[in-house]
Formats: sequence, structure tokens, C-alpha cells
Amino acid sequence: MTAIETPRQILEILERLSVGGKPDQRALTGAPLAASWSTIPGEDIFRVGAVVTTPPETRSRPLVVPLLAIDVEDKWALVLIDNEIMWWALGERLAGTRVLEDSAEVIRRATTWIRRQLH
Repeated sequence: MTAIETPRQILEILERLSVGGKPDQRALTGAPLAASWSTIPGEDIFRVGAVVTTPPETRSRPLVVPLLAIDVEDKWALVLIDNEIMWWALGERLAGTRVLEDSAEVIRRATTWIRRQLH
């Protein structure tokens, strides 16, 4: 994948999600589990911090990565890790952390952030 393909792919996915699209259930099957997660607001883009377990491994590791989209009720997130677009299944949010009120704002910021990278 070239450097330009990833941002364009992200914009296509974000466009679908912004009009009510959902990830394909197959994309979430076997997705890494983000347990003990929290959103982190930033000036340019939201980030998500989580303890992530990738199947079939049982090892977990803490990560903080750009958050492209999230649906807290359906328990999924779209993130960017080392120029790779990845779906995460969401476990329980860290106790005492701020609840993300507007998932549409996550997509808006991510779209602006990605468009800046294309220019």
C-alpha cells in the first residue's frame, strides 16, 4: 500500500460511516479487543488509549493511536496503527473516564486530519 492509498481509503470509509454505514460484521470477527479503553481529545484528532489483545494471541499491550471513528453502543472503533487501518472491538471503557458524547465529531476531525495529509 502506498502512502497516498491509505489516506484515500480512510476517507472512503469515513464517508460511508458518516452517512450511517457500519463496519461489515466480518471485519469485527477476530478483530483485536480494546479492553480498558478511553478516548483522548486533541486539537487535531481524537486518540484512543487501550489495552489491546490481538487474537489468537493472549498477550495484551497498551497502545495510544489515532481514532478515526467509534460507536460506543455497537462497541467498535476504527483506528490507524503504523499506516494500517484497523477495526477494534471495544471492551469496557476505563472507569472514571470521560464519555465521548459525539461520535460524528470524531469522524469530522479525522476527515480534516486525513485531508491535510493528502495536501
